[in-house]
Amino acid sequence: MSASFSEQEADALNAPDAPSFSFTAIVPAAGLGTRLGYTQPKILYPILGQPILAILLRLLLRRCERVVLVVSKVGRPAIERALAEHFPLAPVTLAEQAQPRGMGDAILAAEPYVPFATYPHCLVVWGDQVTLEEKTLERLQRLHAHRPNAKLTLATIERENPYIHFERCPEGKIIAVHEARRGPLPWARGENDCGLFAFHTHSLFDILRSAPRSPMGGDELNLLPHFPRFEQGRGSVATLRLTDDTETLGVNTQGDARRVEEILLKRGRIKVPE
Repeated sequence: MSASFSEQEADALNAPDAPSFSFTAIVPAAGLGTRLGYTQPKILYPILGQPILAILLRLLLRRCERVVLVVSKVGRPAIERALAEHFPLAPVTLAEQAQPRGMGDAILAAEPYVPFATYPHCLVVWGDQVTLEEKTLERLQRLHAHRPNAKLTLATIERENPYIHFERCPEGKIIAVHEARRGPLPWARGENDCGLFAFHTHSLFDILRSAPRSPMGGDELNLLPHFPRFEQGRGSVATLRLTDDTETLGVNTQGDARRVEEILLKRGRIKVPE
């Protein structure tokens, strides 16, 4: 049976602290900011005068040993310049996704840059999740570290009109992942992902390498549809149930960007440059 934990239950777990439980973070960042009216990689879109990249890396580098950014060939030079400006000495590596063939394909592009023996566990974080709180990353890592045979730990939230919905069997295991990319989902309320996942690194890449490409054409390989394959073995999958939907916002439109800026200003973590 899959385990489900509230934020308070995750806080109470007796598990290694994240610095002693080495993680590398993989961030798919090959997308362009087309819907934002932006001609550069989306991860460079400015939020309160700072690129998304800078906000996200400051968070991840406090909780992870290293970061692998998966970029496109056309976007790589601009991202390299941004790294040189904001993080010249940070343990950040760039991997290149040859074609935009899905999030699973992007993550596979990172495989040569993840030393499995040194970093047996990894985080995958969508490249526009700038409202994530450090405490949430710590909870997810703690929950993952608590289970010696953990393959996947994911953060989800219940919301109306979900873009993603995890369908589960009575025992709580994920049996299907439904996405609204091709039309609205039939559930008025569903269990949506939060763009934050912890994996056993070997399991992640083994499953993606053996996964079939999309039957819809385009040689696409996504990540979420293959989550049921992690549900093998006791304790393999656990879910951290979040309650604050302000942590789960992606930056896809200018309206999203304005809302994210309001959230960050309210938290007082980022100030508008003078």
